Amino acid sequence: MTTLNSKYCNLLTTGEGLVVDIHTERTRWGQSLLACHIKALHGLRDKAEYLDYDARVVGKQAERLIRKAQNAVNAGCDVLIAFKAGVRWLSIIKYDDDHPRAGEIDIVQKARLLFVHWMDVDGVRVYTAEASAVRDGNAEDALTGNDSSDAATPKPAAAADVTALAASA
Repeated sequence: MTTLNSKYCNLLTTGEGLVVDIHTERTRWGQSLLACHIKALHGLRDKAEYLDYDARVVGKQAERLIRKAQNAVNAGCDVLIAFKAGVRWLSIIKYDDDHPRAGEIDIVQKARLLFVHWMDVDGVRVYTAEASAVRDGNAEDALTGNDSSDAATPKPAAAADVTALAASA
């Protein structure tokens, strides 16, 4: 039997997905947490399907990047990330009165967003994690991420705001 060196046992999911909503979520213990809705891609790239996650952002590096992407998401830009998430679970929700599906009950897949490997805004790479951080799993080392050298000039103004990620994250 192997002894684990971490105090956590993680079941991890990695993938790519569109960030379509960034919001604050309240836990049942009353804590406010940053969360985002990710439409994770799967299947053939030219016929990809989506799997929806409502992800609590718990990694420090991921939290900084998702906060920086808020303006781009609000402006309707396509924000695509490569991510690492853990601890998936299902949650039963009842839609609020102000929701178009008010009163309906639904099941939502939840996860914990741990790490962002890279981020594109409208097809322009605005952030790439340092290779050593990805290899070693040390998210704090990734905060010095860089702009991709082949990135074109960002199209929308919101993408330009996110381009500052590498310098400030």
